[in-house]
Amino acid sequence: MTLTKQLTPYTCIPACLESYFADTQVDMDQCRILRDYPQFCLNPKKIEQFGVMSELQLICFTRLFQVVTTPFMHLDQQSFISILKALTINDTVFVMSLWKKETYHCVRFSQIIDEANGLYEFMCPAFGGASMETVSFNDLMQGGFRVFLLKKAVVGQPQP
Repeated sequence: MTLTKQLTPYTCIPACLESYFADTQVDMDQCRILRDYPQFCLNPKKIEQFGVMSELQLICFTRLFQVVTTPFMHLDQQSFISILKALTINDTVFVMSLWKKETYHCVRFSQIIDEANGLYEFMCPAFGGASMETVSFNDLMQGGFRVFLLKKAVVGQPQP
């Protein structure tokens, strides 16, 4: 898992994308996302937060790279584990939640630490320094959370 820190306080999703792209040998980083694809990083109502991607912008952006992004909401722990266990080498999971009960944040799944106790490791692309962090399922659920499954499309297979 490539550790990737955010360029700005608002680029957690582009940082997670950079990490995923690095691990799947796609030449794309946060700088290029912000520079070459600004339409996916801008909320006209919050220009000062350039770099924030909405869920729809994430889904549309990843399609440019033959990555199908599927959102999930209201998952129980068993459903979450099922998604994680089905991941292949070119798949990843992003979780958007009220991180550490402080701010809405995107992190990238790394591994199941302790299935019985619901502990998972995530790459957290914090502004100022990325780290691997262990988080419980219960902590992820605080304030609601969304799970995004990113799957590299199979060549020759039509995309939805």
